[in-house]
Amino acid sequence: MVEIEEVTPTSSEERLLDAQAIEEAAAQMTRITAKLHLEALAKKLRKESDALKRVEKSRAMLAKAEAEKTASAASSGGNMESIASMEDESKEESASSLSSQDSPAPPVAKSPAVAKPPPLTDQAKYVPIDKFAFDFGGYNSKFVTIY
Repeated sequence: MVEIEEVTPTSSEERLLDAQAIEEAAAQMTRITAKLHLEALAKKLRKESDALKRVEKSRAMLAKAEAEKTASAASSGGNMESIASMEDESKEESASSLSSQDSPAPPVAKSPAVAKPPPLTDQAKYVPIDKFAFDFGGYNSKFVTIY
């Protein structure tokens, strides 16, 4: 008996097929505004399809590189530590390659913010505020005033 494998389209292919179907429907529209809306939607779907194709391609390249590294480490008789270090390196490479494709700016290292407790002194005391006034400022003003 022959097994039949059902092929499901990838998300990029689905977006492309949706765009083609929308363009076919837009060709038969008589209202200009409806036609423009459908054409704009088809254009958006084509852009998404292109972006998803790039993501799928980079994931395939990453999986291929990982498979090659694992295979070469296994064939050379490497121990578990060398395989683990190769996996860590491949993760770092994939993260750097994905971030360079998605955003043009390099990631900025954030310094850890350490919250310092306020200094304890005998001179600082709590002073209750019984009355105050609030001024919104002008229309669309950046500042407010509390009296």
